[in-house]
Amino acid sequence: MYDAGFPILGTFSLPRILGVDATPAFAVIPPFRGGAGGPKQSWTLGALGSNKERGQGRAHVTKMAYTPTATAHLLTIMRPLNFTLVNAAVVAGATAITIADDPGLYSTNYKYGPPPAQSADNPIDSNDYIVVQLADGSWWAAIVTAVSAGPPISLTVAAIPTASGASPPGILKGALLYLMGEPADVNPFDGQVHPSIDTTAATGVRELLYDSPFTGAVEAHSAGDPMLWYSPNTTNHGTLELLHGFYSER
Repeated sequence: MYDAGFPILGTFSLPRILGVDATPAFAVIPPFRGGAGGPKQSWTLGALGSNKERGQGRAHVTKMAYTPTATAHLLTIMRPLNFTLVNAAVVAGATAITIADDPGLYSTNYKYGPPPAQSADNPIDSNDYIVVQLADGSWWAAIVTAVSAGPPISLTVAAIPTASGASPPGILKGALLYLMGEPADVNPFDGQVHPSIDTTAATGVRELLYDSPFTGAVEAHSAGDPMLWYSPNTTNHGTLELLHGFYSER
């Protein structure tokens, strides 16, 4: 059930994710893709800074269930700290992405409005998470393992996957790339750290961590934004049993 005050555009659900001991797990909550059965939409910008060109609909996470093992895990839903554009097309299998500017320099490159006063610059660096759109319109997340100052700035990541049915495959020039940062980072949008919730160290006991069907427990700050679910899988692995929610105009 959803709140009638939140016009529903669509829903989303992440698949079950079985973690690996001491290995972080993460998954993209994609932006709204349009009507049911519609094609994936590319939010490539004609000019930086226009939120409306990035699509409509805000993601609201309504329910999340997780099964920890012998170690408690702090689960996080990361929202974008900022975004930029991919500077040049990237072929599948490549491990470097060049970007138009440093999205961590909020004082000069902030795309969501005036430079935020509540957050100091936090240049993109190794161990930051990013979310980028592939050539077929799907979304892919990666950990930055190295940064070359450039210009242009180059990010080292895992091998770029092949985009289904895309020619050329990989990532297109001008694709959106979101800086999600790290779980403990402060978001310049509101001056708060990413939303997180702790589990209980109880082997095999499924926990319902979020259950807010009306307005959602965690929502994207802006229409067209992805979010990123994250578990550190500290010491022992856990399992994301379900995570779902809805897209709304609000």
